[in-house]
Amino acid sequence: MVAALLAAGCDSEATGPTAAAGGVLWVEWPTTVSPMQPGAIRVSVAPQCPQYTDAGVSVTGSRLDVTATVDFTRTCISRGDILILLPPVRLQPSTTTDTITIWAPVLDFSYVGPFTTNERFLGSLEVSGTPDTATLFAGLILVFRDSVGCWRGIPSSSSRPTWTFAKSPPLGPESSGHLAFIRGRLVPVTPPVCGDTLAIDAFALEIDATPH
Repeated sequence: MVAALLAAGCDSEATGPTAAAGGVLWVEWPTTVSPMQPGAIRVSVAPQCPQYTDAGVSVTGSRLDVTATVDFTRTCISRGDILILLPPVRLQPSTTTDTITIWAPVLDFSYVGPFTTNERFLGSLEVSGTPDTATLFAGLILVFRDSVGCWRGIPSSSSRPTWTFAKSPPLGPESSGHLAFIRGRLVPVTPPVCGDTLAIDAFALEIDATPH
């Protein structure tokens, strides 16, 4: 009888879910791609260990969706950022440019659960005959003001350093140490800002009310 119960328990576990939706933390992509050079995007996903989370993309018409999937059948490894080659893009015969919007299930500020996400618009990818590799990005970033008054951000990406804001964001000191959802790009700055020659040009910045 005990053996039968154990066997039934194993069968029950085997029929459990093998995958679940994950969340996106950070995405980077080129400003413009061409049909001959579709480029790639860099994605950071959650949750990490002990789960194994993979990322992917799908294109429907002029919309590109970034996906994150937790695979319970795979052993956790240290993933870091995931580089994904974009599928080939085509221009209509009568057009020379096109715009693709990028969306993703971004991890929720509140961290109610490991898979709590919000579907967010990240930005646009231009398609033309001439590629432009300048970096656009969107995702979660830790915003803080350092001891000399410089506003900086730490992207939720394992391979990215702390970046400086090209212009001080319209934030009070109480916002230092908070997470934010950001859409923006990296731009060269002359003269350097707080010692940096590349800095954040923020298109949108949504601060979480909870300090982290």
